[in-house]
This record gives sequence, C-alpha cells and structure tokens, in this order.
Amino acid sequence: MRIYKHIFILFVSVVFFGCSDDLLDTTPTNKVVDLNYFQNENDVLLALNAVYAQNDYYYTSLRYDAISDDAIIQHENQQFYWASRGIATASDWHIYDLYKFYYRCVSRANHLIANLSGVDGIDDDMRLRYEAEARFVRAYSYWVLTSWYGKVPLITKPIDPKEVKTLVRTPVEDVYEFLVKDLDWCAKNLPVSYDSENIGRATKGAALSLKSKVLLFGKQYSQAAAAAKEVMDLKVYELYPDYAELFTVDGENSKETIFERRLQPNIDGCDHFNAVSFAPNSIGGWSTLIPLQALVDAYECTDGKTIAESSLYDPKNPYDHRDPRLGYSIWYPGAEYIDGFVYNSIPGATYPGRDVYTGDVPGEGGVGSEANKTRSGYNIRKYVEGAYYDPRSKNFWYNGIDIILMRYAEVLLVYAEAKIEANDIDASVYDAITEVRQRAGMPEVDKAVYNNQETLRELVRRERRVELAFEGKRPFDIRRWRIAEKVFPGVAKGLTYTDPNSGEEKTFTVGDRSFDPGRDYLWPIPQREMDLCPMFKQNPKY
Repeated sequence: MRIYKHIFILFVSVVFFGCSDDLLDTTPTNKVVDLNYFQNENDVLLALNAVYAQNDYYYTSLRYDAISDDAIIQHENQQFYWASRGIATASDWHIYDLYKFYYRCVSRANHLIANLSGVDGIDDDMRLRYEAEARFVRAYSYWVLTSWYGKVPLITKPIDPKEVKTLVRTPVEDVYEFLVKDLDWCAKNLPVSYDSENIGRATKGAALSLKSKVLLFGKQYSQAAAAAKEVMDLKVYELYPDYAELFTVDGENSKETIFERRLQPNIDGCDHFNAVSFAPNSIGGWSTLIPLQALVDAYECTDGKTIAESSLYDPKNPYDHRDPRLGYSIWYPGAEYIDGFVYNSIPGATYPGRDVYTGDVPGEGGVGSEANKTRSGYNIRKYVEGAYYDPRSKNFWYNGIDIILMRYAEVLLVYAEAKIEANDIDASVYDAITEVRQRAGMPEVDKAVYNNQETLRELVRRERRVELAFEGKRPFDIRRWRIAEKVFPGVAKGLTYTDPNSGEEKTFTVGDRSFDPGRDYLWPIPQREMDLCPMFKQNPKY
C-alpha cells in the first residue's frame, strides 16, 4: 500500500479544516463535513490512508537514538538537537512537532471510526478490518506519545473545539490498559497477511507485537511474553538471512518485517527517506546523527565475549574480530566504503594498498562542508548505504527505502526479556536470543556464563542495543530500565586514535550532555498545549 500525499492532503483539507459558508451556522464544522465526506467505501479508504500517512511522520524515529547514549545530533538547526544534549524545553519546536503529528493521527483515526458505521455498501468483515486498522495506528500513536510525554489525554472520539479546555492527562497505566484491550480487538479483526496491493497495512501480527511491547513497558512480563509468543506461533515471520541487506530495497517487505513506514522514491509530493541527512560528508551527506563510542564498544567480539573479556580484542585494531553487526551498522576508519574504497575520519591515517574515500577527515578539506564532517569519527551505515545504491531512484535526497518500525527480531527479544524479568527462564529464552545472534554470524548463548536472571538481563539488553541500533529503540529502553542518568550525561565521546605525527592520543568529542533524573525521563508537554488546555499540569521541572 503506497500512501501518496495528494490523496490525504485532499482528505485532510476537507475533513479537518473545512468550514461552512454560513458563519452563523452553530453546528460544529467537523460534523457537517464528515457527513458530507463519508459517502462510500472509497471515501473510507482515502480516510484510512490518511491515518497511515501521518503515522511516524517522515523518518523521525531514526533520529530517536540521538536522545540516548548511542548517538547524538551534531547540528544545532536539526530536529532533536537540544533533546540530544538533555536540555530540551517546552517551547522547542521538535517537542511540539512530535506531539502535534501523533495527535493529528489520533484525530484522523477517531473521525474514521466514528463515521464508519454510517457508510453503506461495505461488507461487514471489511468494515471491521478498516476500523481495526485505524485503531491499530491510533494505538501505535499513543504508545509513542506515552513513551515521550508520560501522561497524555486519551481521546477516543472526535471532540468539539470547546472540549479542549476540559481535557486532562490520563495516567500512563490507564492508557496502557486501554491499548491492550484495543489491540486484542484489532488482532481478532485484522488479517494475518494481505495481497501485494495492500502490503504495509496493519496485520494481526502487528497488533500482537505492539501489545507485547505495551505490556513489556508496563512491566506485565508474563503477559508480554505470552503476546510475543502468539506472534511467534503465527508461523508467518522469520529472520531475514542477511542482516545488512534487510535495510535496503532488496530487504523490503521481507518475512521479518511486521510493520513499516512505506515511502516512495522520486514522486513529487510524496514522503521520502532523506538519506543525505544521515550520510557522511564524503558522499554529500550532513552527518546529522552520528554514532558514539559507547555504542561501538557494546558490540562483542566474534567469540561471543565483550571487548573487556575477549582475548580477540586488540585496542590497536579495535574493529577486527567484532560482531558483524558493527560493520553493517556503522562506518568506522578502515571499513569497506562506497565502490570498494575505504572509509576514514582519522587525520593522517593511511591504509597501505587501499584507496581512501576523501572528505571525512576534519581539517583536511575535500568535498562538501567542513561542518558536515562527523565529529565522532563514525557515520551511520544502516539504511544509508542502501539508499545510496537504491536501484529504483539513484536519488540520495528522495529515496524510497521503507522504514521498519516493528520486526520479528525485536519480537524474539521482547519474548526473551519478558521471560527473564518474570524469572521464568527456560530453553526458549536461550533459543530466542541465539536465533537473533546466529543470523548475524554470532555464536549461540553460552549457558555456562549466562546462567541466571542477572547475567541474562545484561545479555538481552546488550543484544537489543546492537541488533536494533539506529532504529529508534534505545532512548525508550534506557528510560524504562531507569539507567539513563548513568549512561547519558557527560562528554559525548567518539573514537580515540593515535596521531601519526605526534604520537599523541586524541579523542573525538561532540560536547557535553546532561540528564536530570527528576526531569528528563519525560519530555515536557509542549507549551502551546499547556496554553490551550488549562487543566493540564506540566511534567516536573519544566
């Protein structure tokens, strides 16, 4: 299912912003337009496409990792810059944008659900499916909203503008309870799969996967494991054999993908993946989101041991004998780069017998802008390389790689984590983690080392970090685990290298970060919303 802007812009203009010619008409405008708009099944489909189109707007979720210990935004004019340093305020535009876009999604879903029953000529099963799709996307939106803002108003039907002033923030546990029930209903009324014309719509597996995450975040571990197991038992999902290829055009719509944000290349007026924002300077990118050393250090060596424990780890050759996912996700000095060249960001470094792609070393000139060179010494490879080589477009600005929001590997890790936290540890826990690791070329879990709840907790958390890097999961994880104040603040460090001329050891740094545990586990409610809703109480210390 391809979602085109010209479809939903028309719908949004008519349904949500239309107005009566008679200014004295006291009937709420949205009700008049809804009655006029929802006339047949095609209207419903256009409205439903508009609900999907707003979901996870553009490719914002890829930037979420900037608000974690894995990455940082290096340009002040870019989305999440202030949040990536721990100094966001209620007036920051990106704080408002995220809130606004997801509530717009909720509004669209509510309008469709409220009007669906009055449209004639729709098969009963299809009517249920359309409603379930809208409910699913609404549930996904609320899951994101609660993850960032905590308590948010739970709105489940179209509201009159006058009602806004009476809105209150609903406790997170109440939102979770509503979402679990709603997702159960969705799972009963959504198909397991679709034909080729409808790929990308919500499925039974997507509803159950989201349910498992909501339950995990709500610390209902046994129920979370059970929901994840339901997804596993559907027998329709499996890990894609090539981890690196999964995030390219060739990996789209694979059996690993459960729910994705579908994008179109080179179509005017359509959402795209702007890979330039993430790409290295040497190939025309801006290096907006850059990896940090803490993430690089999290990848194990190929013997399944951490770099602190493995005899394979060589500080002088730190990228040798490492988990292959490191090289698939991050460009580091000496890594295979575009067209067989070598990536390098270290001043004065040489790679005998190999050609270096110039333009990423600070102060050494080359293509692009000095400001767009990575300040950590690393660049993101996941998604970016696939966008560079996209055979459909050859357009780095307007690339159409679909952004995966939910995939089977995460379901396996949710299952394992939930079982571990419930202290219900059995062979299936090891099997789930091992399946994810072995797909990437890593050894199975060593049961002699990881033989209790504490050690397995450490392992599954590390596995989530490296498997799901740059997929927008890490900031939510460090917050729900309540470890953010330990891992986030301080100097944001990149790679350390030895200057070949002076012999001096130097470290790339990207500024300081702060984290106040009394404040920063939540974002502030946007100031615009506080002004509109007098019943709201702001999150602490904002």
